[in-house]
Order: sequence, then structure tokens, then C-alpha cells
Amino acid sequence: VLFRSQLIELRLLLETGAAELVIDKASDKDIERLKDANRKLKEASENNMHDSHALRNLDLNVHYILFEITKNPLITIIAKAVYTLFYASIEKTVKIDPLQAYENHQLFIDAIVKRDRVLAKQNIIESLTFWKDFIQS
Repeated sequence: VLFRSQLIELRLLLETGAAELVIDKASDKDIERLKDANRKLKEASENNMHDSHALRNLDLNVHYILFEITKNPLITIIAKAVYTLFYASIEKTVKIDPLQAYENHQLFIDAIVKRDRVLAKQNIIESLTFWKDFIQS
């Protein structure tokens, strides 16, 4: 249980920290790239894709692009390495409801578009609830 709570803290820290940097550094093109990655996850959901590996990779790509937009290669390298710890749980949650994953991502993307740090943090916390509940069960 302790390890799970530490993973949750780590993921929250990575995503909220990355979102803050992205709010400061993202160009319109960067944000479009993030939106496009999330749209691909939505399309997979709407097309009833059932390939759990492919769904996981579409989900992860949204997060990886978020980290890349920080324009800090160290953050990107470390975050991608850390995210290997989340592969199994992300794969299971996105297989259950890929549209929920899309909607969760859209929450923090919308906050980034508004350049609203407080909203971004709130939305990331909210978007992680489904994943957190799943890994805690």
C-alpha cells in the first residue's frame, strides 16, 4: 500500500510540474500536438478499439508529449522512465474506458490552453482519480 501511495504522489508531482512548465513554454503548435494526440485516443475509443497495448500507447503518448513540451530533455527522459512503472495499470484502466482517459486528459489540456496553473493542478488531480482508485483496489 505504501508503494502505491508513493507512485500516486510521484505521478501527481510529474504531471503537475510538467503542466506548469508547459503553461509557461508551450507554443500554439505544441498545444495542437497535445490535442491531436488526445484526439487519437478518442477516435480509438469511438472505433471500439480493443487492443489494450495500442490503447495504452495512445494514452501514454499524450503524457509523453506533455513532458516533451516542457522543453526540458531531462524531465522527458526521467518521466518516460518512471512511466514504465505505470504501464500495466494504465493499460487496464484505458481498456476499461478509453473515452474516460480522453476526457481526463482533456481536463488538463483545457487548463493549459487557458494558461491557468491552479485549474491545471485541480484538473490533473481530478483526472488521476480513476487511475488512482483503480490501483488502490
